[in-house]
Amino acid sequence: MDNTCTYCQDVIDSLTVVCLECSYFQLCLACYSHGAEIGDHKNNHGYKLKGQKSPGQYLVTIDGWTGDELMHILDFAEQYSFGCWDELPKNIINRTQSEIKLQFAKYFLDGTIGRLTWGTIKKPQLEDRTVHFKLNESITHLSGLSKAQYAEIGYNPIRDEFELENDFDNNAEAVLSITSEWNDFGDDYNLACIDMYCGRLHEREYAKEVVHDYQLMDKYFFSKDKPKRRLTPEERTIRTILF
Repeated sequence: MDNTCTYCQDVIDSLTVVCLECSYFQLCLACYSHGAEIGDHKNNHGYKLKGQKSPGQYLVTIDGWTGDELMHILDFAEQYSFGCWDELPKNIINRTQSEIKLQFAKYFLDGTIGRLTWGTIKKPQLEDRTVHFKLNESITHLSGLSKAQYAEIGYNPIRDEFELENDFDNNAEAVLSITSEWNDFGDDYNLACIDMYCGRLHEREYAKEVVHDYQLMDKYFFSKDKPKRRLTPEERTIRTILF
């Protein structure tokens, strides 16, 4: 077969598109790109590319790389994963690791194939997962207390906690202290200890709710700072009798 295009009859000086279904039919790249059809040839026929380096050798040359070399790189990356280029036999592709890595990244990662395959890679961004919530309504009435008053009673309004919870059964965790008896009495004993602990935690929370619901902290400072009223003669008489 001579080196001319079957459709336009021009001499092909680059790649040749050879039809796999028609006998002795070949097209230049220009005719092939326009979907040229003539005789029994249709533009949906299978084809292969033939280079002009030597007769019968099919090549695609891109920046000095042949199609065979690029296919070897793809096959190797699929089998051994990306980055293991030092394992690629020199008799298959005589290129340095740096050259192979740059060529693979240029066409299969950063090139058109890579962009259409992988899409745009976005840089990871920190996501704000701060939970925004309203202050518990049961403690909003405490806003009138000063920091000094909070410190006096050891109360943290932000966390709704007391610094020292001795008055709220602070030793409840003692029932769960790890001792040798845990294994001696079996699961029933362990479950009973956990049940007692949960009950004491419930009582602790209930005590805090009472403080909030009845505004005991406000009343404490109100009664403490309120000027004492002078007793009437009748009240003094009763107080003398009783005490």
